Amino acid sequence: MRSVNAHLNLQQLGVLVTEFEHDYYGSNPNNVNNGLATDRLWAEWHITSERGQYYLKKRVAEMLQKYLLTELRTVKRDEFG
Repeated sequence: MRSVNAHLNLQQLGVLVTEFEHDYYGSNPNNVNNGLATDRLWAEWHITSERGQYYLKKRVAEMLQKYLLTELRTVKRDEFG
């Protein structure tokens, strides 16, 4: 899992890793992996669980806050130059 994708899934969405397999596809020096190991995680996201709901609400709140701040900056810039 690339670090950006891992951060989103593990830290922002709160998925649970249920299994890990080191070098799942073996050595695979192709353009997609750029010689990186092909480690794989299996994950579950229980969106109806307390944990899942916490992360969903947190993420939605962050997205709304970012959107509203962007909109406020746009309004201020339009009104006050």
